Amino acid sequence: MITFDATLTAALAAETLRPFWLLELGFTTPAYYTDCDIPLTYATNQYSPRAMQVSPLRQSSGLGPDRVDIDLDNVDLTLSAVILNEDIVFKTASLYIGCVDDNYQLITPAALFTGFVENWNLSEDRARLRLADEFLLWNRRTLRKYQATCPWIFKGAECGYTGAETWCDQQYGRCTQLANTDNFGGFRWLPAISEKNIWWGREPKE
Repeated sequence: MITFDATLTAALAAETLRPFWLLELGFTTPAYYTDCDIPLTYATNQYSPRAMQVSPLRQSSGLGPDRVDIDLDNVDLTLSAVILNEDIVFKTASLYIGCVDDNYQLITPAALFTGFVENWNLSEDRARLRLADEFLLWNRRTLRKYQATCPWIFKGAECGYTGAETWCDQQYGRCTQLANTDNFGGFRWLPAISEKNIWWGREPKE
């Protein structure tokens, strides 16, 4: 649910102050942009002026993610350098709306959309970011397979064992002997349930 500050609500209702977008991008080096023609400061972060267009929010009719497209000016190729230097997909993003008062002070903005970068597109003078909410993560698939034995490399980063022993057969018993079960990466109970019939829902009537 979107919550508007009372002062912001009054300013928007009066239609005497122009609303501005504020975009926060959680890249490796966070980026903050606004379509206001002066820098704005919110939550100790300074939002730099940059031409911006925000599409209407597209809401999913089911359990799919809601989406919004944001076009940012890229004439100076600043965004090209950022986007091509790292993988920004699934990085966090937040879009706010706010106003400035007669003294050019920012009225507490309201968060209109919080989610992740789903994809991006670069052109000669524009960078388009498509944002989607947390339902986007439902489409992600794990690459890890379920297995009874531990998949970690012995003494590797995930294993974490730093003792004097020199071998491990990836079994839970050996992990117990090494006092390292907190880092055991397998699913030790899989063999016990592999041949069992698991009933989902109500128990069948006889």
